[in-house]
Amino acid sequence: APRAGAHYYYVADRERVALLECSAQHAHRRDLERGVAVHANHCLWPENQAIEGSVPTSSSRFRQARMEALAAQGDITLEAMQGFFADTDGGNDAICRDDMDGLNTNGAVVMRPGDGVIRIVQGVPTRGTWVDLHEVRVTER
Repeated sequence: APRAGAHYYYVADRERVALLECSAQHAHRRDLERGVAVHANHCLWPENQAIEGSVPTSSSRFRQARMEALAAQGDITLEAMQGFFADTDGGNDAICRDDMDGLNTNGAVVMRPGDGVIRIVQGVPTRGTWVDLHEVRVTER
């Protein structure tokens, strides 16, 4: 279906990870060779920023910067990334919000594509139960 607005996609298998930031008319691809990819709720590519419908919120900008800072601190494990999503630093702009001005974080996902592992949590990461989906298999159509 045609895109109607901005979307961000992670496309991965065991060998490759592609990050796609899309507007209704443009798609920008970045291949992730290693490390961590972080993307909050605002456009990062200049072409998409130029046509963004509204100014990015302070929360989106703070969450982007905070996640990048946490990821830069050292060895990244799935457990560490789960902790990043439970981070409450920043008050109303925090990565994890639990009834802050009526807003809640409603879930999170961490992935290690090279091992076929995806972990998900429904609801606030500080209270929810993380589910480990081992050996996620992608079928070709």
